[in-house]
Order: sequence, then structure tokens, then C-alpha cells
Amino acid sequence: MICTLLGSGTSHGIPVVACSCPRCLSADPRDRRLRASAYIRHAQNGVATSLLIDAGPDFREQALRAGVAAIDAILLTHSHADHLHGLDDIRVFSQRAAGVPSGGLPVYANQNTVRDVRERFSYIFRETQPGGGKPNIRLLPAEPFTPESPLKIGGIEAVYVPIQHGDLCAAGWVLTVSGTDGARRSLAYLTDCNYISPESIDRIRRAAAGNAARGQAGGGVLEHVIIDGLRIRPHVTHFSFDEALECAVKIGGAQTWITHICHDVSHADIAAYCAERNPSPDKPVLPAYDGLVLRVGE
Repeated sequence: MICTLLGSGTSHGIPVVACSCPRCLSADPRDRRLRASAYIRHAQNGVATSLLIDAGPDFREQALRAGVAAIDAILLTHSHADHLHGLDDIRVFSQRAAGVPSGGLPVYANQNTVRDVRERFSYIFRETQPGGGKPNIRLLPAEPFTPESPLKIGGIEAVYVPIQHGDLCAAGWVLTVSGTDGARRSLAYLTDCNYISPESIDRIRRAAAGNAARGQAGGGVLEHVIIDGLRIRPHVTHFSFDEALECAVKIGGAQTWITHICHDVSHADIAAYCAERNPSPDKPVLPAYDGLVLRVGE
């Protein structure tokens, strides 16, 4: 399974409009951050599967840059504009002629997000005049997909993880693939949060462990955790870097990547900060960046 981070920035993106701070003027390409999103590809037994996590306002540019050629399903985290308002641009992937299943391209989201999608993109769900292109999508609930009953899309298992983004319940996702030897390898995507409950951390671990969590043969490794970390200073709806480091220890992934980063600190300085403060140096924590490619199970 290959995960490409299409964007790693906060809602403003970096450079921020009308800002001349050193990060917004940086020559380091890792300091240029589009809105947070990820693209996942996997091939098993000749069957290719492609998933998109979130479709923010930069999606068209991100898709062109990353060479996105297919989307079999979309997993949404929540309905804030920087994660949702590029949804119209998925229509090129959602036409029936492209092999989309009857009813439209599946879009999985929790109940809060489903409600907001129907409100903000109401034209998608009603009869409109001919000639006006619109996405052909089918909204489906995320809540049923637990470690014991995961969503299966091609060779990928997806488990919904409730996380708190201030007062809003957002969706984290654990994605798992199995090798020919039966070994499970997973990635957790946990953007936009300032609290992950012990129950949700346990859910992440159980999703990665698979049968082993149910006392059966097997087991797995959580290879990558992608987690919210806005800045050094505290924020009311996002983890700070220190909070992300603390949560990474609790989750226990082999490698953690901080995403949804604002323009307070450069990529290089975030990397140094995390290296200095990481309480588990054997499990690295680094800042993500646009275009980062993570390989799971290889």
C-alpha cells in the first residue's frame, strides 16, 4: 500500500495569503503546504484500489501534481472547508462511464459530515438542468466500520476511529493490508484533533492487530501514524507538537508523521524540535510534507 500526502498544511495553506514571514517566503519546498489530504493506492492479485482521504480546495492542483488517475472511494474526516470544499472536482472520477458502481462513487463519512455535505452540496442530490456537471456520489455512514467489522475496498481494510476536533467529532481512519504471508501492516490517518480517547486509541491498536486482538492467530504492525500537530503554541481544536508527541507514544506506531501544520515553524525546525523532545527516540516523529510517500507492507 502506497500513501502519498497530497497536502500537509492547515486551513490557510502555506504560503499564507498576504504573509511575508520567513516560512511563507522559504525556499525549502517542504515549507510549501497545501491543505491536508492523502491518496492511497494498493494492488493485490491484479486488482488495483485507489482511495482519497478528504477533498479540500486544493484537490485539483494536488491531483494533477500527484498524477491521480483513479478513485474507488473517498474517506472524509470532517466537513470543514479545507477538507471538503474541493468535492466538486472529483466529478471527473465519478462518472458511470468510468466504472463507478451503481448509485455513485462511495463517500464514507460520520453522521455530522454526511449532514453537512448534503447541506453545502445540495445540488448534487437534487434534479438539476442538463449540462451542469456535478459529482455522482453515494454518501455512506462510517460508524459501522469497526476493528471487528472493517470496511473492505479491494485489498484494503478501513476502520473508522472517532477523534475530537474541539466540540466536533471527526473521523480518523486506520487502513490495513495483508501480505501473502498473512502479516498485517497498517497506517493510521488522524488529522484535525485535539483529543483522542483511550477507547479510540484501543480501537486503532485493535484495527492494526486484527485477529490477534481477538485471541486468534495472526497479528500486525502499525507502520505509520499521521497525526495532527498545528504548532508549538497550544490551540483549542488542534494538537500542539508536544501533544502530538505525547499521543504518538500512547498509540505506539513504528513511525509518526505530524501533519496539518501552520506557518509558525519551518520544516527543518519542526524536525529538530521533535527529535529533541520525542520521549520514544526508537519510534521517530517527523513533520510530514507535501508529496511525502509512505509505503506500507513493503
